[in-house]
Amino acid sequence: MQTHRTSRRAALTGSIIWLTVSAFAHSALAELPYTLPPSVTIEKTSVPPTIDGHLSEGEWAGAAIIDQLIQVEPVEGGTPSERTVAYLMQDADALYVGVRCYDSQPDRIVSTVLTEDAAMLSDDRINLVLDTYHDQRNGYFFQTNALGSRSDGRIENNSNFRRQWDGIWYAKARIDDEGWTAEFAIPFKTLSFDAESSTWGFEIERMIRRKNERIRWSNISQSRSIVSIAPLGTIEGLSGMDQGIGLDIVPTLAGTYQWSSDAADKDFLLRPSLDIFYRVTPSLRLSATTNTDFSDAEVDERQTNLTRFSLFFPETRDFFLDGAEIFEFGGLSRNGIPFFSRRIGISPGGEPVDLAAGAKLAGRVGPLSIGLLDVQTRDDQGIEAQNLSVARIAYNLFEESRVGMIATNGTPDGVGQNTLLGGDFRYRNSRLDGGTIVQIDAFAQKSWSSELSDNDMSYGVAFDYPNDRVDINLEFTEIQRNFDPALGFVNRSDIRSYIADTRYRIRPQTWLRTIDFGINADIITDTDNEFSSSNVDLEIVRIANNPGDAIAAVYTLRREDLTADFEVVPGLTIAADDYSFDQYNLVFESSIGRPVSGEFSITWGEFFSGTIWSTTALLELRPTPHLFVALEHEYDDAHQDAGNFEVHLARTRFNVSLNPEISWNSFLQWDDLSNNVAVNSRVRWIIEPGNEFVLVWNQGMVVEDHELHSTTSEVTTKLSWTYRF
Repeated sequence: MQTHRTSRRAALTGSIIWLTVSAFAHSALAELPYTLPPSVTIEKTSVPPTIDGHLSEGEWAGAAIIDQLIQVEPVEGGTPSERTVAYLMQDADALYVGVRCYDSQPDRIVSTVLTEDAAMLSDDRINLVLDTYHDQRNGYFFQTNALGSRSDGRIENNSNFRRQWDGIWYAKARIDDEGWTAEFAIPFKTLSFDAESSTWGFEIERMIRRKNERIRWSNISQSRSIVSIAPLGTIEGLSGMDQGIGLDIVPTLAGTYQWSSDAADKDFLLRPSLDIFYRVTPSLRLSATTNTDFSDAEVDERQTNLTRFSLFFPETRDFFLDGAEIFEFGGLSRNGIPFFSRRIGISPGGEPVDLAAGAKLAGRVGPLSIGLLDVQTRDDQGIEAQNLSVARIAYNLFEESRVGMIATNGTPDGVGQNTLLGGDFRYRNSRLDGGTIVQIDAFAQKSWSSELSDNDMSYGVAFDYPNDRVDINLEFTEIQRNFDPALGFVNRSDIRSYIADTRYRIRPQTWLRTIDFGINADIITDTDNEFSSSNVDLEIVRIANNPGDAIAAVYTLRREDLTADFEVVPGLTIAADDYSFDQYNLVFESSIGRPVSGEFSITWGEFFSGTIWSTTALLELRPTPHLFVALEHEYDDAHQDAGNFEVHLARTRFNVSLNPEISWNSFLQWDDLSNNVAVNSRVRWIIEPGNEFVLVWNQGMVVEDHELHSTTSEVTTKLSWTYRF
């Protein structure tokens, strides 16, 4: 279909990519000179401050002071519009940070988030980053806003941010006549670190939301986000850090009551479980779990899938998130990854599979990173008990690079036997002229399966130039037809993938913040070099103003060579053929810093044998810090030779927070393909960090004759308590 356009499009695409990359490479020469990161010597205290949000002068007397923050946005290297002063000190138990955020208009401080572990993109906030190994690769992230809400995460390999990680730490904040203040206490028992080193990487970042202004202490380049660990500033003089005997014991008791529409089908399950964490060394942690309960893990968002390939859902379970950065491999984040922890404890149908026990050793020994995982499942969901294991090692090279290996063994679905072995290499340098970043990843991996043989390798290389003015990503990956990582994720095999993503940015320094132009090209062949599919997005323009409102226009050229019929939605099949089609997309975004914000996008054009019209709409309401409401709707209307279809997907979030410790979050989803409605409602009481009570209600319903009918119901109560020694 429409294949007469292919050669013209290929020539056009190649010319545009060549011209764009050439222009980007030339413009990259005009960068600011690279400067050494700042440093401060930490002070010790015998009397720790009270973490209440008040910066009492006596409590912080003698603390090390940081008061030279520099503007990153809107003007790189500019003078901040408001002054910020940070105070740092330590004792044997914790690192303490106090921050005074001066504000000439304290009544305009934006504070709308009162829920723990929520993203605070809408708020004034303080972010802290700790590189506790000073290896310029991984770090801890701690965040609070002017209401004292807390959020944290792990920064992985200078690129990934895993917000699902939860640590035990403390923070309080208050608004006053001079602006707002925040106090942090981060226990050393929460952190892994090199006990022989007295130097950590450190960053403090302040966001002034109403001005969309970002200021930092060290990484002032606009090319570096908060996840860019290299190079941070440093805090020096750390000593006498006590982790006790390094033992955390976390017993949990969960009670679940389930019933279905059949009143006779009821079940009550009382599940005690135990997690134990022991620091073999300050930088190496052993984790063990038994009778593991994941009943309070976040539910997956439903996604509309109009492709031939399965979707990717992120990990949300605490046991697998701890130390997850060590298992990252080859820079891969989707197709072809050797280890994907959601393969463990979740059946192919999405149902939980009971874990009898699991153990993990993760951390560092000098320049060597080690990750060992072993899990034993029970007979469940029709799958026999399985033993599943993963081993990962990586050795740090130079200042930011590494080389490593990974091995996996076991089949979570109980079919046959499977083993995988892989090796990877990363070169990263963020110290080029102007602090420019360059990264190169290369990997190779092979699987051995009792069901498959030969053509069972995957390998690739990627070049990344992730900078503000010029952003270029070039990748090549081959996944052979029998490559089968049973503990990994592959949704498309027998392919060679060629990716070129490029973006050029202009900063007018007027009422406009940024103007972007870019091309994202993805071409797939099979391993015999026969064309399979291509997708080229030409971002005609994306314009953002200073508050954060944006508009974008994208033109897409797409080709799909279907060698087999494809059921795009139940009951409607796209016939095998060679399809080529154009699509257009407009996106409108309003600043998230307003009490009412939203996003709307519209896509129209050709789609296989006919046309498609798609819209997505998101409305977010923050009337008070105690209430957040989000309404989202996706709609697809397609007309094909084989028939027409419409798809609706709706999501609603309703969050009520009494204070940062007590919240009630509800999430409702519906789609008309399944006609199912799912409700997940969760009450969480953080008695204190590490000790919490959770009440979860999951309700399944089906829409029949415009009426809702209950199908399944589940109520779970869960109490967890942490004992530290």
